[in-house]
Amino acid sequence: MTTINSSILINRSAADIFDYISNPLLSTSYHPYIQMNINIRPEQPGLGQTFDWTYNMTGVKMTGSAKVTEFLRPQKYTLTIWGDIDSKWEYVLEESDGKTKTTLTISYEIKQKFAKMLDAITLGRYNQKILEDALENLKDQME
Repeated sequence: MTTINSSILINRSAADIFDYISNPLLSTSYHPYIQMNINIRPEQPGLGQTFDWTYNMTGVKMTGSAKVTEFLRPQKYTLTIWGDIDSKWEYVLEESDGKTKTTLTISYEIKQKFAKMLDAITLGRYNQKILEDALENLKDQME
């Protein structure tokens, strides 16, 4: 598995950020390549919540499902994802003086049928940039 991560300081409480990132309907507003999350069950965010996702990686459409596997409000939110990509998305929130260090770590493995289409080295840099853009967008949404 490949792992990428990035952190950003956001001028909001950890609880506010946690509530925002744990709503699958909002992830399309800050993550540039998540096209949609549907079939969200149950609607209320929490441990065990599931949904189906569509993602566009360098023009390649990928689909699958996700499950919330850690829900420790307001410190940690983790998704386990499977389908065309198997991955784990872990958000860690550390609040201090009204600001929150928000770290997103993604470990992923691309299925063989997509790996043939995507150069691994280029893809790693591309995914790191997407991760950083997503955190910047989250900061813009929250501040």
